[in-house]
Amino acid sequence: MIKSQTPKPRGVIFAAAHPGLWAGLCVAAGLFLSFYLGWSLTRDRLLGQAEDNAQMRVLALEGMLTTQRAVATVISSDTEVTRALLDPAIRPDVSRKLEQLRVETGSAVIYLLDASGTAVAASNWDGQESFIGRGYAFRDYFNLAVKDGTGYQFTSGVVTKRPGLHLSDRVEKDGVTLGVVVVKIEFAPLQAAWTAASDETVVTANDGQIVLSSDPSSLGQRESLSDVFEVSKPIQEMKGWTLRVGASRAMAVYAGLASATVFLSLSAAIGLIMLRIVQRRRRDAERLSEGMRHRQALERAVSERTAALTAEIEERALAERRLAELQVNLIQANKLATLGQVTAGVAHEVNQPLAAIRLLADTSLAFAGEGSPGLEKNLSKIIGMTQRIEKITSSLRRFARKSGGHVVPLRLMEALDNSLLLTSTSPQAKAARVIIEPFDRDLTVLAEAVPLEQILVNLITNGYEALASTEDGEIRISVVIETNVVDVFVADNGPGLAPTIEKTLFQPFATSKAGGVGLGLVIARDIARNMGGDLDYVQKLGTGGACFQLRLRRP
Repeated sequence: MIKSQTPKPRGVIFAAAHPGLWAGLCVAAGLFLSFYLGWSLTRDRLLGQAEDNAQMRVLALEGMLTTQRAVATVISSDTEVTRALLDPAIRPDVSRKLEQLRVETGSAVIYLLDASGTAVAASNWDGQESFIGRGYAFRDYFNLAVKDGTGYQFTSGVVTKRPGLHLSDRVEKDGVTLGVVVVKIEFAPLQAAWTAASDETVVTANDGQIVLSSDPSSLGQRESLSDVFEVSKPIQEMKGWTLRVGASRAMAVYAGLASATVFLSLSAAIGLIMLRIVQRRRRDAERLSEGMRHRQALERAVSERTAALTAEIEERALAERRLAELQVNLIQANKLATLGQVTAGVAHEVNQPLAAIRLLADTSLAFAGEGSPGLEKNLSKIIGMTQRIEKITSSLRRFARKSGGHVVPLRLMEALDNSLLLTSTSPQAKAARVIIEPFDRDLTVLAEAVPLEQILVNLITNGYEALASTEDGEIRISVVIETNVVDVFVADNGPGLAPTIEKTLFQPFATSKAGGVGLGLVIARDIARNMGGDLDYVQKLGTGGACFQLRLRRP
């Protein structure tokens, strides 16, 4: 009888006939996968870093633009600037005032144009590059401000030849345009910081022209970043402007090649080991074929070699475990490096509480040795201070977040608590106490969290400064609830305000503080009015000191 045989699959026959080809295909696939893995992980890391850097640089640029736009707006509403356009006699005084404001605000130059576009006052009035007497009616920022009230233009200066952003605001009286205030910003320090970084950064205007760049040679061009992983962020303060951050693709390629090299080295090592094993087994088989007389000797040799192979496999397994541990340690080291960068920003705020904790802990150890009951008290203080550190860092992160521009119902008590926590680290806070008169802790108002806290922090800080030389200083916060509004009164028992200061309290640049700019209360009132409320100075009978009334809407 002839027995039938089941045919073997072609794949099995091919694999048995061509083992080297299959090994080569496996190595090639491994090389490709290892290269892609290294390239992909590095690309994701570079894109993440570029995303973070782009967000930080956009925030820094928007903060600079917002500040300088506020400077132009405030100057355009200043009464002395308005009078200078009507009375040439006071223009030298206005030029000196603009010079002082330029130093305090960090702008490149501030100048005042009359209705014909001629500069009549400038912060560089006494320099060789003075703008006074020069005509700027041909500039777009002048014509836009005359037409729309505000304008901007990125261009090189007529006199200085240095490029910069010109922000303009119209100056008018009784509906009549008298002139235009222009604030020029030069971004050289910002671009220098970008140049020092490892990645590339450019800012393009709405026409595609590069106006800011980490590479000064690319300014004015219309070329985008090349051969990089790119992240784009719009600049909200300048419509049509875009910031782009690019990380080199070459780093990802190098990482992929490194991964492929490691895989190839491991494959070669494993291949050599397997080759040695095959060679040893072949020699063993040849020795076994020599005859039964060598059987015992060969069995001992096989046992010895088997033990050697087992030890070698165990050693290899131990090496693999060590490699895995090293990889875990590298990942943990990377996490710790990132954590160090994040925590560096809050180190300054927590230094003082940590020093106090260390002192109390040392004292507690001394008390423990003596059996003193003061140990429990000090440990309770340590716990309270660590909780305070947690609250401070949480409040700092939330307070630094950019506002969203939408009012929502908020708990007033929570905003007061956060504002007191943010001002508690001030040196003046130790010399005065804050009293909050009882009110409904669940009371809600219509506001934005961060801008509302900005107003309260400003009022509380002003109170601390007013009480600097007052014994038993006290800041009292009271709340009056009406049908549609809530009034928050912040009063101190300091020396109060002089009548001349009361009249100009909410006028820009009017201040009684040495070195003050006089914009804090002006900005605080604007924030309150943007939320549908108001901020005003009131004088409660019999209290003395100063008292401010913050009016907020109820939901």
